[in-house]
Amino acid sequence: MECRERAAIAARAGSVALALAVALLAAPAQQGFSIVDTRSPQEYSGVGGKEWQQSTGHIEGARRIDSEEFFADDSEFTIRETAVLQLLMRQRANPGDTVIFYCMVGYRSSTGFFVARLLGYQAMLYDGSYEDWFSAHYPTVTWPTPLIVP
Repeated sequence: MECRERAAIAARAGSVALALAVALLAAPAQQGFSIVDTRSPQEYSGVGGKEWQQSTGHIEGARRIDSEEFFADDSEFTIRETAVLQLLMRQRANPGDTVIFYCMVGYRSSTGFFVARLLGYQAMLYDGSYEDWFSAHYPTVTWPTPLIVP
C-alpha cells in the first residue's frame, strides 16, 4: 500500500496559522485561547532543558503534554485512537478555543497542531516557540496549569 493512500492530512498553501508572542502575552487574560506546551516535564517546570538552552518554566496558562502521548507506540508513526486523542485535547483546551501549541523550537509542537486540526480544533503554532520567548525575556511561571476535567 502506498503511503499516499493511508494519508489523512494534506497540506494546503496558507493552511498553517502562526501565533506571535504578542498573542501569547495576552492569551491568559483572554477567553477563547488555550495554550499547550509540548515540552518535557523538566522543561515545563523550569528545572531542566536541552544542553544548549535551559528552561525557566512555561508561558502562563499553558497546559503540558508530551508530544509522544499522541502516538500509540515508541516509533512515533502510529497515531493513537481518535477517542484517546479527543480526551487528551479536552483536558487541555476549552470547547471552541483556538489552541496555540509551542515547544522549544517548533518540532514537537507541530504534532499537537496536526492532531488538533485532525480533531476539528482551530489551532496555531507559536512562531519561534519557547526559544523566541526565552530570548525576548518574556515572563514564565513554574507552577502547573491544571488540566480541564471533561
